[in-house]
Parts: sequence; C-alpha cells; structure tokens
Amino acid sequence: MKYRMLNSILLAAWLASLTLAGGCRSTVPAPPGEPTLDKTSAAGESAAQEPDGEATLTVQPAPVEDQSAQEILLPSELSGLAGLPFDRYLSDSFEFILLRDPEWVTSEGISSLIGADQSRLTDISESYRQESLSLYSAILGLLQSYDRSSLPADQQVSYDTYAWYLEDQLRMGEFRHHEYPVNPIITGIQYQLEYLFTDLHPLVAPDDADDYLSRLSQVAVKLEQLVENLHISQEKGLYPPQVAIQASLGGIQAISASSPDVTPFYTAFEEKLGEMDGLDEAERQRMLEAARETIGSSVIPAYRMLAEYLGGMRTVETHQGGVWQQPGGADYYQAALKHHTTTDMTPDEVHQLGLDALQVIQAEMRQRFDKLGYPQDEDLEQLFQRAAFDGGFSQGGQIIPGYKTLIEEANQNLDEAFDIRPAAEVDVKPGPGSTAFYVSPAVDGSRPGVFYAPLGGSEPHFAMPTLAYHEGVPGHHFQISLAQEMDMPLFRSMAGFTGYIEGWALYAERLAADLGWYEDDPYGDLGRLQMEAFRAARLVVDTGLHDRQWTFDQAVDFLVENTGLERGFIRNEVVRYLVWPGQAASYAVGYFKLLELRERAQDVLGEDFDLKAFHHTVLSSGSLPLEVLDDVVEDYITLASLQQVSEYPLYVMHYQGDYGFSEYLQTGLQPAAMDAGVETYSMHEPAWACTGFAALSSSEDRLMGRNFDWLDHPALLLFTDPPEGYASVSMVDLYYLGYDGVIRDDDRLNLLRAPYLPFDGMNEEGLAVGMMAVSEADSGYDPDRVTISDLNLIRLVLDDAADVDEAVALMGEYNIDFGGGPPIHYFLADASGNSAVVEFLDGGMQVLPNQVDWQVSTNFLVSKEQPVGASSSCWRYNTSYQALESSGGVLDPQAAMELLAEVSQPGDYATRWSVVYNMTVSEISLVMGREYDQVYTFSLDE
Repeated sequence: MKYRMLNSILLAAWLASLTLAGGCRSTVPAPPGEPTLDKTSAAGESAAQEPDGEATLTVQPAPVEDQSAQEILLPSELSGLAGLPFDRYLSDSFEFILLRDPEWVTSEGISSLIGADQSRLTDISESYRQESLSLYSAILGLLQSYDRSSLPADQQVSYDTYAWYLEDQLRMGEFRHHEYPVNPIITGIQYQLEYLFTDLHPLVAPDDADDYLSRLSQVAVKLEQLVENLHISQEKGLYPPQVAIQASLGGIQAISASSPDVTPFYTAFEEKLGEMDGLDEAERQRMLEAARETIGSSVIPAYRMLAEYLGGMRTVETHQGGVWQQPGGADYYQAALKHHTTTDMTPDEVHQLGLDALQVIQAEMRQRFDKLGYPQDEDLEQLFQRAAFDGGFSQGGQIIPGYKTLIEEANQNLDEAFDIRPAAEVDVKPGPGSTAFYVSPAVDGSRPGVFYAPLGGSEPHFAMPTLAYHEGVPGHHFQISLAQEMDMPLFRSMAGFTGYIEGWALYAERLAADLGWYEDDPYGDLGRLQMEAFRAARLVVDTGLHDRQWTFDQAVDFLVENTGLERGFIRNEVVRYLVWPGQAASYAVGYFKLLELRERAQDVLGEDFDLKAFHHTVLSSGSLPLEVLDDVVEDYITLASLQQVSEYPLYVMHYQGDYGFSEYLQTGLQPAAMDAGVETYSMHEPAWACTGFAALSSSEDRLMGRNFDWLDHPALLLFTDPPEGYASVSMVDLYYLGYDGVIRDDDRLNLLRAPYLPFDGMNEEGLAVGMMAVSEADSGYDPDRVTISDLNLIRLVLDDAADVDEAVALMGEYNIDFGGGPPIHYFLADASGNSAVVEFLDGGMQVLPNQVDWQVSTNFLVSKEQPVGASSSCWRYNTSYQALESSGGVLDPQAAMELLAEVSQPGDYATRWSVVYNMTVSEISLVMGREYDQVYTFSLDE
C-alpha cells in the first residue's frame, strides 16, 4: 500500500488545421509548399519549401498560449496563469496547488525545489477547503481553454491526466463531509500528524528544527479544525462507523494521557537533534525544552479535546456498516470507486469481477496444493496453515534482514523485464500494526524510499516474497521512484492515482511468478496466490459493505473462507475497508487492467512484443488514470506495430483504439482557415496528376484503382479500427507528418497523427475513396455547419459511411476547407456497384454518379469539362476509359494493376503509389514507385 500525505490522492497543433493534399490536374497549381514538422519549435510551427525556387508557403497555426485564457474569470491568486505556454501553465498551476498543502510538499521532499515554507501545517478548515475547490475549478477552466487536439502526444497525456485529477478533486470535494478524517489507519489525521513529525519532517540543520517547533505549535489549531469538520458532518447526519471511533480512540487517548517527553513528537525530535551536525548542546537543550513546553501546554490538551469529542460521538446514534447508511451514500460510494479505481465501473461490475477472479485463483491454488499432496477435504485456512508450517518462519530480528535480502535478489533479476531502473534506494523498517506500507523517497534525495514491514514475533516465509515485491522491487518503490526521476511535468511525476499505483504493485507480484522467481519455492507461490485471492475477495467485500448492505461479520467470514487468512488480521482489514470506501477495490481493478493491456499488446504484436518495451511504456509516463494509461499503451502498440515493408520506404502500421477524431470534429476549423485559398499556389508545369477508376461489373471483384502522383516521399499503409466507426485501411504521405526518409525508432510520435491524413482508403463495408487535384474548389461557408479539412473529410467517410450514398450525405454536412492545400475533388466507389465523383464548386456540391458499371476520374473538373465518350485532353483518362469500356467494367486485381501501370506518370511528379482496393473481399494490392514487378498484397482483416 502506498502512503501519501494528502487527503485526496493526486493526482496536432500543427496537424489540426493543416490539410495539404497531393493531387492532379491538367493545368495545375504548383505543388504545395510541403510543410515539415519543425521538431525544435515549441509552438509546433511548420515550414514549407517550394521546389525550383517557387514561393514558400509557411503554415503557422496560433500557438497554444495565444488562445483566450485571459477571458476566464480568475481569482487574483491565479491571475498570473492566464495566457501561459502549456507546459508553463502545468508547472505553475500545480506548484500553486502544492503550496496550499505544505505537509504534502514535505512528504515529497520538494520544498527547496518550489520554495515552500516547511514551518506550516496544512490548513484543513472548511473555509480553506471551499477556497481550494474554487481554485481547482478555475485551474480546470484554464486547462480547458487550451486546444487539446493541437498539442503533441506527450502533452495530450498531460492534458488528460491533469483534467482527470482536477475533475476528481472537484467531484470528491462534493463529498468531503462523507469522509472519515479520524480513523485507525494511515489516512487518519492523527496518524498523518504523527508520521509527519516522526518520519517525514527533515531534521538536518538548525533551521529544520525551528520549522519543526513552529509546526508543533500549530497542532492544536489543526485538531480544532478537525473537530469542526467532524461537527459539520454530524450536522449533515454523517457519522463514522462506531468501530472506527472505537479503534481510533486508543492511540489518541494514549497521547492525551502521556507526559510530553514520552510522546512520539518529543522522542523523535530528541533522537534527531542528537544526530544533527553543527548544533551545540546549549541550543539542543533550548530546543528540547521548547518542544516539551509546546507539547505539554498545547499538543496534549488538543489530543485530550479530540478524545473527549470522539467519546461524546459514541453516545449518539452511529452506524455499524458501510456508507449505504449515510445520506447520499450511494452517490458517495460511486464517486469513491471512481476516485480509487480511476474507472467508471459500477459496484455490481466490481463485485462480479471479484467473484469471477476468485474462481480462477482458487483453481490454481488447488493445483498447487495437490502437487504438495495436501488433503482435498481441508478448507483454505487449514491448507495455508500447512503451507506456513512446511515453508518455515522468520523470527524477530530475522524479519527485516529477510525482506532486505528478497529486495536485493529481486534487483539482481530485473534485466529480463526492465531496461530502466530508479536511482533511489529503498530501506526496510519495522512498521506499526499488521499492515505493510511504503513511503516514497524525498525528491531532493534527502530520504530514501521506506518499506514499513509488519513486525510480529514471527513471519511465515511463504508470505514474505510477495510482500517484498509489492512494496519494494519491482512494486511500489520501483514504480514511484522512477516516476519521480522521469523528465516530465512535476504533477505527472508526483501523481498518485490509486488504481495505477496499487495495480502496478499487484502486477509486480504476478510478474515475479511470470519471470520464474518461484520455480524453486512452491510455498512462496502459494503465498502469492493467497494475496491475489485476497485482493480479488476485497472487490466483493468492499462492494458488499458499501453497496449490498453486508454486515461486518459477513465481510469477515467471506474473506476468511475465500483466502485462508487469519481471522484477527481480517477483522482489522474490514475496519480499514469500512473507513476507506473504494480503496481496497483499486488493487485488483488496476492489476487486471495491466494484465489486459499486456495481453492486448502480445496479441497485436506477436513475435514483435517486447516485455521491456511494454514495461518502459507503462512506467515512463508516471502514475495515470487507467483510462489514460489505456490510451498510452494503445499508442505504444500502434507505434510498435510499425514495419518497413519496402526500401521505398513503405511502412505498415496498425492503429490501436480511438484517435479522438470525433472530438476533433466537434471543434472544427475557424472560418479564417479558409482565407488562404488556392491563390497560395502558382502554376507549374509539368503537370502532377492522379488517376482513379471503378470496375464494378463483376460481383466477385468490384475494384477501385488509384494512382497517386506527387513528389518522392515515404508512405504509410495505415490500418484503423475506431471503437465507434468502421475498420479501414488508408494510404498516408508521411512527408506531411514530418518524415522525409526512413523513420528512426526514437522519432515515431508524429505517426499518431496519421489517421487525420488519409489520401485514399477503403473500409470494412466495402466503400473506397480517393482524392485528385483540380483547378478550383469552393464548398462555401454555412455558419451552422462545422468546417473540416479536405483530408479530414476522407477520414470521416472511411469511419462513418457504409456506401456511396452515405458518403455523399456526410460530405454535404460540412464546410470543406481547401486553404491548406490544392483544390481537390473526390472519387467514391462501393461493393454494391455504385461510384461517384464529388466536386465542390461555387459554394455547392456536385455529385456525378456512374452511368454504367464503371467510372473513370482524373484531375479535371468533370462537372465543367465532361468529355464526350473517351474524348478528353487527358491521356490518362482516355486510356482508362477505353480499357474499361472494352472490358465492360470487368477487371481482376492483376488487370487493374496493369492498367494503373499503363497510366502511371514518370518525371518529377511521378506516380508514388498504385493501389487496387478489392471492395468485395477487402483486399489491397499496392505498388510503390512504379515498381510493378513487386506487388504487395494486404487484407483489411489482418
């Protein structure tokens, strides 16, 4: 379990409007100044170079910081955040959040990094909490003023993660009075205070001691704020369960009845002052006396006041079970589940996930027990007692060294699965009670990570490896330290999304088995399975307590029967679940998501799957909400699927998941984006051209053939399968994504924009589409319609249209922006035997359907220059027309490719690719660079 000193755990600029398209026409504009991504430009500007000394077109979308953040009404404290560049906004706004929580700053060891005052405790008064929510709302409003679609991929991850964090703070803020700030676990304010003073507050120099004393003098105020918060909750009819009060009172009363010099506030201070360099004895005694006086006159009375208040709460009506008994309890529990699991899973879904997982895990347990020859008629508690006895025990002083040895051995066996490691060290110390937990290292290096291990009289060996891997390596310490050390925005390195953090730690337990670390330790493997069953059973128990009205004893009985764990330990655990709704569900939900993502990557990548690369991806982005992690891993799978299939170069890539196109369309382009128009381009000879034809007579081979003629650029055959659209394959000119040759392994991020730039393609419904340049194009402008780019229109058709009629209808719903590239028209064909040329002229749309079972299109305006029969000024049109007329519109893929070879264009603007889309069987034949002796074939189903 990961501990943080925070009540609520933390947390194509260029391409969006760039729509250049190669195409063809008889009398043509000069080739567009082809924008290449300037990888050194923070604003994502793109510059173009024109061949032959032609004028240069420079595309410079407005940088993110120029957007209208200034229009948002901001509290005066946040006025300096308006209009900042995106990364600066992230750092400054999150620093502002951190400075409002000085205890969190201390726990992370970043006070010197952000100039924080370590002499203060965190204010928890109701007015301060309300002010924080208002500020979170304002910071979220600023975030939403940035155009997410214009950000590069890594900044989009930051945007999504920050948005989730801020929205979660606001969502949970609505339920702040439902929470239990006094409880017997580490989230209790009284325990957080103790850990702050005994373990987290630095005591290296005399100034640190002065800060310690200052904070000590504020304990009474903080506990008064705590009591006021409890009182507010009571007035709303919100009470903690009786067991939480009872279990918390003992520790509070112990301090309230102590003399100052035996309290942990004094003993820790005394010990660390004794180790402080540069402190003379007189000064040391002065500080100790100041501490003793403050504790006696302020801290102890404050604990006494808290104890008396809690004692009084025992005399009023409190409940014994889950939050379902509270006013608004169902809504609070759903919010708590979302907060901890970072998913939208319902209580029913979480409950069933646990039941299903238990069946699988218990079957694996039975296999292990059978191998050891254990009886079939014993229950899990008896069987694990056998395993504990047979596996042996560590006693007293052997326990901590035993955990250290396990962590050292784990560090020595990581190379098979990891290519990154944290620099921070991890220590193991005895912890209070029966629950293990981990405290992250200080970012400034002043404190290592610490695994606090439960220290009883003895510890069964079979339980120790799993706990060491979970809390230490490769679990919490490994993941959290790496996040702190990564070069990413501060909030990303410090974020603490429970589903990810606890899911990773549980995944680390399983990974140890996958890597063979238990091959010679059958008892340790049983210990791993017991813990996996424990986490699965907690899904059932957490939802049982808080949603299904289970009693305390029901929860205890279920856990004992399904895990074999000792009843006394389980009773303490159930108290934890009662006072921390939803948190216990985060472990298994995150674990199963990580397993799902790994299996998805293995399925898609096959032999190309690299476990180290997968782990690098998961760990190098820091802690993330699981829905954001899903997107990050899908991007990794997408980029890892890239294969170069020819020296042209031609690449193939399979895009995983949603590329956010529907969200982008909702934004649309501004009317000003249409201002450049075709005047941007000059006339140029020789012509650069394209050819398209549909051969539709044969029901076995309904084909669309297409030559794309343009400059010599690398190309990509892209497979997509959006969750709410049709699967498709499309061709992309990679120069428009900033690539002018072979793609390096470390330079793939721009490929995530490839879905926005299809030049032609076919979807699973058998609809094919391509574009060709023409002399003019004008869709007009209707303020009631969204404006999209000419290539975005092809993506829209591939994703959402099943046939030519649907494609034409979609095209008529948008303003089309041709300002970023040459004017074009579109050629459509489908598996039912229909085709059409679609042109945008004089503010309207012209649709010219096929009159026979075939159709030809090149780069002249059909609606203005319709040839009679085969008579045309375009030799490519004439040749194609005659071939289709003589065959009656019947071609097989080989004959179609031979026709494309016949009408291919040599020279400066040669045919780049020739593609035949077989719309009947969803197959693609592809030739690159007029090398017609090498035909590549693909299936949309692959």
